[in-house]
Amino acid sequence: MTLRQQRYLFDRGRFNREESKELWQVPVCLKEGGAAGAGKTCRLLTEKEERFNLPSCGNWTLANAGAEGFYRSGYEAANVRTIAEDLETGLTPAERIMLLGDVWASVRVGRQPVTDYLALAEGLQNETSRPVMSEMLAQLEYIEHYLTSEQDQSRYAAWVRQLLAPSIRRLGYEPRPGESEEDKQLRSRVLQVAGGTGQDPEVLAWARKWTDRSLANDGPLDNTIADTAFSLAAHDGDSSLYDRLVEKQKQVKTPEDFYVYLGALNSFTDPKLIERNLNRALSPEVRSQDAVGVISDIMDLPAGGELAWEFMKSHWDEVAKISGGFAGAELVNATSTFCSAEQSEQVREFFTAHKVPSAERGLQQSLERIHNCADLKSQQGPRLAQWLNDHEVRVGQ
Repeated sequence: MTLRQQRYLFDRGRFNREESKELWQVPVCLKEGGAAGAGKTCRLLTEKEERFNLPSCGNWTLANAGAEGFYRSGYEAANVRTIAEDLETGLTPAERIMLLGDVWASVRVGRQPVTDYLALAEGLQNETSRPVMSEMLAQLEYIEHYLTSEQDQSRYAAWVRQLLAPSIRRLGYEPRPGESEEDKQLRSRVLQVAGGTGQDPEVLAWARKWTDRSLANDGPLDNTIADTAFSLAAHDGDSSLYDRLVEKQKQVKTPEDFYVYLGALNSFTDPKLIERNLNRALSPEVRSQDAVGVISDIMDLPAGGELAWEFMKSHWDEVAKISGGFAGAELVNATSTFCSAEQSEQVREFFTAHKVPSAERGLQQSLERIHNCADLKSQQGPRLAQWLNDHEVRVGQ
């Protein structure tokens, strides 16, 4: 086994260009799987690169047994794919979370293709741990939002539906007597991604039915699932649903329910309703402390980002008046959801001309995130498109 140490940098160019001068003494514990006698072996890595003999020859090797080491690990593709076959039984939940994070970190700097991450995800089809699933689901949403092209989205959605189908079958759509709070929260998250990223027709039909039933009821919301059902129903919702949600928001009795409805209103993707919601944010109907959050949330929507950005620029005097320093910084930070060099330049130019003193550092961080996202999309987007094309052929055989 050959181990090599290098300082990790989030910026792909710097990570691959700069030769790391740091040298650490790193306690590394390796875990092997799939062989008699395979287990945990610990070594001290003191050089840039060292070779170690392992006591057995397992099918795969995990570079951070127990997820106890304070380091990231990179892997060869063949090792990742072999681990994926044994992921749910061979690794602890903490190790699974760590491995998902490590592989994604390698994807970000171009050391591994995004398809390695998808291979790991396929190894978690029967996962029951909410923290593990939450880690994976967030990344699946990110991939759909930033790495898939318009031509690839339907194939990626089909893959997500297939991936999450076992979880939906296990969890169902409605709470069960005696089930854990973990399963309630996991159900909500799985349905959110299956319906939003996967565009699952059955999930979307459930969300519309649940929303109609809830809006006809004057009782308190079930906030473990209301966010999910409302946002999915709103995704393709019309002005009638928008109006019903506005009216229900006016009648709420708790702050929790108020913000559930606010989040639902921020989830519509119809351009006319997005414009309506943006204008409403600056009206007396929305409290000034919530207006900036509305604009920021819409800016994070794939369908709303450009509309919210143009709205914010054209209404900057009004926005700046109600937002103040702290909230103005929130809008600067919201631009970090953009993902192109063109948008980066627009953000730089606008906030150079319209300074937000409390957000000078936040502006640089947003520009860095936009740059890193655009770089990731350029290097991993084509790999994802090819994988989706090949994967579709294999599934059909």
